Amino acid sequence: MDIEPIIQQAIQLQQKGNLKQAIQLYQQVLNNQPQHETAMVNLGVALFQCKQYQEAFVQLHRATQIHPESANANFNLGYAFLQVKKIKEATSYFEKTVQLNPNFFQAQLHLANAYGSLSLLEKAFERYHIAYRLQSNHLELLRGVTHN
Repeated sequence: MDIEPIIQQAIQLQQKGNLKQAIQLYQQVLNNQPQHETAMVNLGVALFQCKQYQEAFVQLHRATQIHPESANANFNLGYAFLQVKKIKEATSYFEKTVQLNPNFFQAQLHLANAYGSLSLLEKAFERYHIAYRLQSNHLELLRGVTHN
């Protein structure tokens, strides 16, 4: 079974907001390849988008356990924690993400914001500086700085 066309179709459905259909396709892929990284992570994200938080956290955590060196899996679990205001948990996954991929702009930015929320201002400044160097004209950086 060729998995890639199914993954691409699921991604397109997810991007268009057809989450239930995307979830079904990701599950189909995982039935054939239980450790497929993209399917695992994207299924977790889609479940989160459907407000199925418990299932989303289980799926994303499983993805980070099976693929601990995946910056994408760690970032998405961190982002899920951030969305439910669990800043300390989010911070640890964003830290892992930037260890795995120091050039991951969004992870650097979210880590800076998380540090700021935890009043770790020196660490926040350091991460904002790194993010600035990575993408100095990115509007989210400016928005993040003005809101903290």
